[in-house]
Amino acid sequence: MSSTGIYPQVKKYIDEDTFPAEQLDNTLFAIEKLFLEKIPELNILRLGGLMGQDRMFYKYYKEAGRNEAVNHVHYQDICRVIEKMMLLELNGKIYNVVAPLHPTKGEVYAYQTKTGIDASLVIQEENRTISSDKMIRELGYAFVFPDPKTFA
Repeated sequence: MSSTGIYPQVKKYIDEDTFPAEQLDNTLFAIEKLFLEKIPELNILRLGGLMGQDRMFYKYYKEAGRNEAVNHVHYQDICRVIEKMMLLELNGKIYNVVAPLHPTKGEVYAYQTKTGIDASLVIQEENRTISSDKMIRELGYAFVFPDPKTFA
């Protein structure tokens, strides 16, 4: 397991091939590289923010960044992705594992706390959005929890 924190904090659509190695987080990339040198068939899953069950976004929410998109994943989907990869006997893959929907932090908070959100406060802007499209396509995976607002 690795982290989508390997990618720079830039507001754009990001997949596994968006950045060259020298633009990735030095520490995380060095660890991934070290493991791959020792075990070339190793699969690396770059996880978004881990949520689900008692780990709910509203408990960690800070007002700042209300219009930033979330890049979260439910722990049950992580388990199912691992199971699917084992069944397919995949080796040497690197995948982002992030729910396919990316609501804003404010939207997730409002939904989970049932406080509602004033639509006029939601500013549509470019966001840092991590894509799981490669993993979804190659594994034929359908998320159990595609929308971070509904994680429970």
